Amino acid sequence: MFIGKAAKTFQEKAVDLAKNMESEGLNRDDIWKATGEQFEAPMMRGADGEWRQEISDLGANLMNRETASTMADDLSAEMSKNPPLVGDKSIADWQALDDYAHGDAVNTARVYRHPDLLDAYPEKIGEDVGTAGYVRGQGDGVQGSYQSGPFGQKRITVYDGAQEPDSTMHHEVQHAIQDIERWASGSSPASAQRQIEQLRTKKKNLAGSYDNAKKWMASQARSLGMDRKMALRSHARQLKEIDRLRGYLKSHYYNGSKLTDKRRLILGSGQSILDPNIEHRMRTGISWPKRHRPQSERDAAYAEYIERATEEAEKQLDPDMVAEVRGETVKDPLKKYDRQIDAITKKLRDSEDFQEMERIKSTLDAADELQSRYDPDGISKPYDLYRDTAGEVESRVTQERRFMDMGERIELPPWRGATMQKSPRPVLMDSQGNIDVRRMAAGSAAVAGAGSASASLTDDDIMAEIGGEKSTGIGDFFGYIKNNVLDDYLGGVQRRGQQLVGLGQLAGNALLSFPEEVLSESADLSATLAYGAEAGDRMNAAVRQSLPGLQIPMDENARVFVQDVMPHIKRLPDAVQHVGGFVANMPNEVGDYWSSEASPRTGEALRSALNLQPFF
Repeated sequence: MFIGKAAKTFQEKAVDLAKNMESEGLNRDDIWKATGEQFEAPMMRGADGEWRQEISDLGANLMNRETASTMADDLSAEMSKNPPLVGDKSIADWQALDDYAHGDAVNTARVYRHPDLLDAYPEKIGEDVGTAGYVRGQGDGVQGSYQSGPFGQKRITVYDGAQEPDSTMHHEVQHAIQDIERWASGSSPASAQRQIEQLRTKKKNLAGSYDNAKKWMASQARSLGMDRKMALRSHARQLKEIDRLRGYLKSHYYNGSKLTDKRRLILGSGQSILDPNIEHRMRTGISWPKRHRPQSERDAAYAEYIERATEEAEKQLDPDMVAEVRGETVKDPLKKYDRQIDAITKKLRDSEDFQEMERIKSTLDAADELQSRYDPDGISKPYDLYRDTAGEVESRVTQERRFMDMGERIELPPWRGATMQKSPRPVLMDSQGNIDVRRMAAGSAAVAGAGSASASLTDDDIMAEIGGEKSTGIGDFFGYIKNNVLDDYLGGVQRRGQQLVGLGQLAGNALLSFPEEVLSESADLSATLAYGAEAGDRMNAAVRQSLPGLQIPMDENARVFVQDVMPHIKRLPDAVQHVGGFVANMPNEVGDYWSSEASPRTGEALRSALNLQPFF
């Protein structure tokens, strides 16, 4: 059973040790073991963040009605022989036993034997909580209940249909402790249905608030010139690629260099400056000679591609912005715009308005996740929600561990047991008995190891968040994936340790193994493109290794993992497919396979298995 700071036997030295170990970065397994071995008071934080100490339940039991009736009869017979004086203790004892035998509630200490518990809460449970045992039930399968009235009255009821009365009593006593300590509470199937209906309303209101917050932030970004600076940066990037392509062509005409040697760089640059549909139609409209044809014919095809691609790309650019970029006196206008955008991004990111928008978004994400668990497609699952409520999970853990001695408890922490394995993310309730979505959102971020929601957001993230567009250059893409997805995601992986072995780690390691200069945003685009084929090949191999037959083995631990790091994982499927888009249509087997098979099938399989929406 778990007790808290209101208990007379709560070990303050043990919780001090636990807090110190936590501040030093030690995990809950280490804390549990150290506090258990040193003080025989193993400590853990509950789902609500409060510290708990576990005590032994060995020997605890609830008096049955037959025993109470017999004891009352014996005491009555004794009093008949030797009438007690007014106020004698035997009169109160007989009255309590007789009341309990007839289904009425009496002080818990009279009928429940649990020395460690009653030492911890002699008045708060022993005297202030009434217990009625073996009461006729309502026929609805309920085995026990705990009720706390508005005027301080508290009552535990164990019904006559309880299969294991002692176990049921343990469960309900833990609810009484939750009430005393103001911990996360339990629930009931009936109230769970109401909570699901309120969740629907909450989600709708959150969605409206988030839309309004995005509109406000979009106006703030525009007032600071973000959209124009990003447009200028996009033009600078496009012009840089156009100049690069024309440089290849000039070198071919003047120096006789072979364009076929740069075929991947040429096609990659063309794909980065044109709309994919336009580029595809243009490319397929060119007559590409076979490899056995003369070099001059093959070079001529690539020369035609460059001329048509650069001409088509220039048509899509704004002449005024082209003139402004060309008129810059700095050596690299792109870097200038990057610095300006970074300054605006920091100002937006640090604003209280943006922080509030991120808080709303994380709460909305938590509401979405809760609805997917307990109200999928409008089909409510109140019993599942009731079972996953934090207080219910904790009370079931108490039942599960009631026959363990202290050594066994220290050896096997509660989260390693079957109950918490089945309900790894308990649902928190607020003081009104509704799902506390905001606290659930904060808990998800902490579990995922994400830290501040906006700590690693870039200008592209902000514009995507508030309705702008993300740039699509391959150099920016690799930089974005490494700096903003994998760092956060793999940080969560490292914190989760051995549980986090799967698709994200494999795909992440594939990218992280690339040379630093290739992954850097400032990397030369030609070097990045040259690495494109191997990028596709490595990503393909990593994802196929983690997806045998394009299926994900979603056992219980995998589902826990997905839920905990969902904000990071949901970016990966389309990241994989996006990489495929850049190496697609290369004139070799790797490119052909990736574009026609691996990229679309992998992206779709991952999204389907994880129930995700496209990110890019």
